[in-house]
Amino acid sequence: MLDELLQTTVNLRLDKARECLRDAVKNIDDGAYATAANRSYYAIFHAMRSVLITIDFSAKTHSGNIAEFRRRFIKTGVFPTEHSNITK
Repeated sequence: MLDELLQTTVNLRLDKARECLRDAVKNIDDGAYATAANRSYYAIFHAMRSVLITIDFSAKTHSGNIAEFRRRFIKTGVFPTEHSNITK
């Protein structure tokens, strides 16, 4: 089980991911497709970061976080390989 501080951090990052996803849906409804794509990317990014913090990892760059997520969670089969393609 995750300790309380770690669980709080995971929850905060997941909340941020959900917020970005809600914004993306609103942007689509408004016809702001480029902004929706941006918000969708960040929803995915924050969700990945919520998983990465559980292994005590946080990179300074987006590419570092994405690479580590792929190495630790895609290549090992924790998440399906299809999930790797959404961050390209």
